[in-house]
Amino acid sequence: MARLKCVSSPLSTFYSNQEETDTMVVLYLHHAAALGYKNAVVRTPDTDIFVILLYHAHTIKLTIYLDTGSGKHRQLLNLSELAESYGEDYCATLLGFYVFTGEDCTSSFKGKGKVGPLKKLEKNPRFQKAFRHLGDDWNIKPQVLQQLEQFTCLMYGQSRESSVDVIRTKLLRKMEGEDKKLTSKSKVDLACLPPCHSALKPHVQRVNHRVALYK
Repeated sequence: MARLKCVSSPLSTFYSNQEETDTMVVLYLHHAAALGYKNAVVRTPDTDIFVILLYHAHTIKLTIYLDTGSGKHRQLLNLSELAESYGEDYCATLLGFYVFTGEDCTSSFKGKGKVGPLKKLEKNPRFQKAFRHLGDDWNIKPQVLQQLEQFTCLMYGQSRESSVDVIRTKLLRKMEGEDKKLTSKSKVDLACLPPCHSALKPHVQRVNHRVALYK
């Protein structure tokens, strides 16, 4: 009986400086499309991949299905159809929003989650452009940072304010009392306050870097 000999060789189409499977899966799908496949199924419970593929689905020339969940909750989503219904702009907005509100390598805002802030974003579409332009350049644009600071104020229920430092002071006084001084014995959870501007800026810079990698 003749023995089969397997030979492997690297594929140049898979070359990338990306280190995570989350982004490499985009290359796999482009390769499948180049080979003539019409459909592809991605099996993952990871929300990161869902959002990344939602953004890239418009440029991948095949129908992408997302196999997610487990047991009775396992389902097959037509991600290409979903991306088409949302539109390119909204998918780009979701990618920036998802990373901004916390993912594997970016911090989240305590007690805010994603559902509540997303509802506020949908009710205030003027902020969507800022999220959409995250990652378009490696350096964050000043106007994008300004818009995201205003949105952070909105997340904390202060729609008329544009400075996180101002609303930190307002919320702290509300927690502690107008005439009281903050001491080590004060029962105030500072993590429930929005970040100050000097902390928000590097957060947005990191978010911008992550979104640029995903894009």
